Amino acid sequence: MYIRLEKGIYMVAGGSGGPGISNFKDCNVYLVEGERDAFLIDGGSGMDTGRIIENIRETGCPIDKITYMFVTHAHGDHGGGIEDYRAYIPGMKVLASAGEARLLENGTEEELGLTAAKRKGAYP
Repeated sequence: MYIRLEKGIYMVAGGSGGPGISNFKDCNVYLVEGERDAFLIDGGSGMDTGRIIENIRETGCPIDKITYMFVTHAHGDHGGGIEDYRAYIPGMKVLASAGEARLLENGTEEELGLTAAKRKGAYP
């Protein structure tokens, strides 16, 4: 399932804070498709990346057309699924600001806010 926002712009994931078209722990994930390539904005939690990939396929956009994922920030609901995408889209490059990239690559659970989220029961 997906939501077409405009020609070539789709919401392909959205959990509890959105339309419920993917895992409830996912942020809204957007697919932007141009004539030659496409990109994603954020990747979701990683709890059901396969479902997001199916949502992308339903838009008609070929998976191998996706060249980039722009990660807005390193919270688990935005960047938790990055590694899962590599199995589906091996050539995709992931881009983030320098600070967020450091957190995504080497951040501790404390720095990422996961320790507090797990204590509250908000993140598995």
